Amino acid sequence: MKDTNKAKKFMELFEEHEEYLKRFIYSHVRNTEDTKDIYQECLHNAFKSFNQLRDEKKFKSWVAAIAMNLIRKKFQKNKYTEISLEEVYEANPNQTVFRDEESNVEEIILRNQNKKDAREKIGQLSYRERVFVYYYYELEKNIEEIAGILSTKPGTLYSLHSRIKGKLRRKEGDYGTHRRKKSNKENA
Repeated sequence: MKDTNKAKKFMELFEEHEEYLKRFIYSHVRNTEDTKDIYQECLHNAFKSFNQLRDEKKFKSWVAAIAMNLIRKKFQKNKYTEISLEEVYEANPNQTVFRDEESNVEEIILRNQNKKDAREKIGQLSYRERVFVYYYYELEKNIEEIAGILSTKPGTLYSLHSRIKGKLRRKEGDYGTHRRKKSNKENA
């Protein structure tokens, strides 16, 4: 492919997924300036290695993997401290992501409390587990797709998913009971 055709095709694909990529990066770094920096670096790195992409249908997950590697690098480099989604909302009260337009106040409060509880539980998971939760539940990717993005085996992710569900159940008794084997003393 000639350089001009390559550049044109790359820009078409990149522009098609631009908003997704910005949201993806922001959801991990939660900082506008860092989002812009990582986005620019992702654009540069993706263009440099565009020849390595074999299937253009996988461009979105390929560029997301590049972004994820840059995010990991940034987290390791700067040792970010995590902030809650409530802090993001307080810093940006005009964002509509967390607002509900319904009039039933009790229902809104209850739903927001459930969301807050879920976010707190997920926030206690390891970085790797949170990344999995994001792909699986937020982006609704299947385990095979996530394995391709994270360059790992699907079996590893099935195990990880099972451990995450177990951790979340143990953290909250209301979400099901965590069963354990009875010891010999308890059976007697």
